[in-house]
Amino acid sequence: RFPFDAMSPMGMIVAHATKTPDPPSSVTEMPIPESLDALVLECLHKDPAARPASVDELRVRLEGVELDTPWTRERAQMP
Repeated sequence: RFPFDAMSPMGMIVAHATKTPDPPSSVTEMPIPESLDALVLECLHKDPAARPASVDELRVRLEGVELDTPWTRERAQMP
């Protein structure tokens, strides 16, 4: 789903420029770790300095997210 709902392209542009997106956990019934919620919001932050500085930093942070069930290639293939 898109991070913002808008009725028009201009509304979407304004939302991207002025609104903070909802955390992923607020739009699903699936459990999402707080650390993953926070990381997704950091990636969407308006200020580039507040985002992860590199893909390596993002990878390390993602690897540090604790899950109830570990993520595997097999789970990634599940429908």
